[in-house]
Amino acid sequence: MERTNLAPDGHEANSTPPPVTTRERGRGSRLGWVALALATLWLIASVIVGLQVIQAKPAEVSALRVPTPSLSASSEHLVYGGDAYTGIQNAASDTEHAVVQGVNQLAAFQLALQRADSRRARTTHSETQKGLGFLIIGVGVLTFTVALTRTTEFH
Repeated sequence: MERTNLAPDGHEANSTPPPVTTRERGRGSRLGWVALALATLWLIASVIVGLQVIQAKPAEVSALRVPTPSLSASSEHLVYGGDAYTGIQNAASDTEHAVVQGVNQLAAFQLALQRADSRRARTTHSETQKGLGFLIIGVGVLTFTVALTRTTEFH
């Protein structure tokens, strides 16, 4: 009795496997090509959308064109006479000028902060757009690569 080394499919283990018939290969092959076609469409769409997202310009709604607010003191004299009553007037006038100057400086500082925040927001928006665009394109390329790899496995 001669002993042969058989594989589970009934052929010799060392021999080449039987050829795949067109009936066995047909369904998987068709599905592979359909997947590749869909992945190609997805790649084209993702490249188009990704480039549009990258090239889009942010809206100019945050551009501030406001003049610096300025208050003026209503007391015309910086120094009044020398008695007690005029000393009170001098103190009130000095206080008014100091308060008005402080408010003007605070308003100018707040406006400068808003302008700086507006510029930063536009820069951040631009960087976020680029990252999102490249991510969209990357997903399309990844999908196409996986479909292409799966399609070549069937052949």
